[in-house]
Amino acid sequence: MIFTFQTEDGSQEIQYSTEFHILMSNGKEFFKEEVDVSEHHAHVMQRGKLRNPKVLRIQLGQKCNMACSYCLQDPLGDKEDLNATNEVSAFIAKLKATIDFSDLERIELWGGEPLLYWRKIQIILEELDSKDVTWSMVTNATKLKCRHVGEIRNTKGDWNIAISHDGLGHAELRGKEDPFKIESAKRAFDLLMSPNPEKNSVSVSINSMISENNWDVYSNLKYFHAINPNLLVNFELLSAYDDSSMSHVLDKNMIKHMDSLERVIKEASFAQISGKPAPFGNNSLVHFSMGFYPLLKSFQVKNTAPDHYGCGVDNDQVLSTDLKGVLLPCQNTSAADFGFGTLDTIDASKMTEKVQLTDKSKCESCPVVRLCKRGCPLNSTDSSYFKKNCSARYGHYMQLLQTTMTLGLQQSSPFRLKREELSVRNI
Repeated sequence: MIFTFQTEDGSQEIQYSTEFHILMSNGKEFFKEEVDVSEHHAHVMQRGKLRNPKVLRIQLGQKCNMACSYCLQDPLGDKEDLNATNEVSAFIAKLKATIDFSDLERIELWGGEPLLYWRKIQIILEELDSKDVTWSMVTNATKLKCRHVGEIRNTKGDWNIAISHDGLGHAELRGKEDPFKIESAKRAFDLLMSPNPEKNSVSVSINSMISENNWDVYSNLKYFHAINPNLLVNFELLSAYDDSSMSHVLDKNMIKHMDSLERVIKEASFAQISGKPAPFGNNSLVHFSMGFYPLLKSFQVKNTAPDHYGCGVDNDQVLSTDLKGVLLPCQNTSAADFGFGTLDTIDASKMTEKVQLTDKSKCESCPVVRLCKRGCPLNSTDSSYFKKNCSARYGHYMQLLQTTMTLGLQQSSPFRLKREELSVRNI
């Protein structure tokens, strides 16, 4: 679809095509090149998984030492021995017997809290570590020790480590345990951030949730910058999957959040133009993911709509499994509710209709579908969860889109979606 945006003073109009993700003015297209996405499209919107994945997601278990107020995994906890290794040894043997590692690029280690399963991680590292594989882990870091960091910095493969932290809203949303206030965890963090010459590369970032009571991304960026200016900060919109998390989804504070988001982008852009340092470090709102600069650059490329989900659940080259070898659509789901086969039966196993890949057709009428990427396929569009999540994502991404257009096209008056087109979006 094509949507028209107009500056508030009425001086300029521009069209945005969600099909090709390009900007147009009076029929003139702004893109500079086209890309062939046929290879990518061949691997998305699939219910099965390939034996030669590019990404392997291993669910270690769902125990956690924290009880965050909005956590999806909290009620799923298991009772298995955290240090038992028989299961992981059998899993590795089964994995090697059934999976072709020749195309593997990344192995992700998921909990619960992964550090609680460190002995299991050690076995996985011993068996699967390679200079061709990047390791990935999301941790609350409260249990992080220097010994963990020492092992991480000595693997053959590189690492991407994300620390879950909600900045100024951390105590209210996640509780009193804070890795930046626990002495042993802080020492380990400082070591993790220190140079690692002639060894592997370790990238450290923050994963921070944008929620109803933690909407101020500008203040949170300054908070993280004060901890360490080299930290990458990745923001995610909190989504509801059950009644207990509905109150945490961005809602009444949306306008405040949009203003804060606009301030982040403007200050980063103006700082770069004037040659001054930004008041915060690299982050997903500006520098990477679908932030300001990547979004601005993407407008120069004509690219047919990626009919897929941002999380990779529908990508047959992204394989999620627990330590029993049960195939999962997502590392955050349980085998009991969503398991759809095993490593032994991978060729014939298909995700069930609980994973609703095809009920998001209404999303095509939304001007931010290319940024939002349809939300989560575990949410039906008819559910109250999807509708509330959708409203939050729409406000966030519309602000990002309009601010990027305004600054990218150097307009003094901000672009806004034309009022008569607001009714097109029918969710």
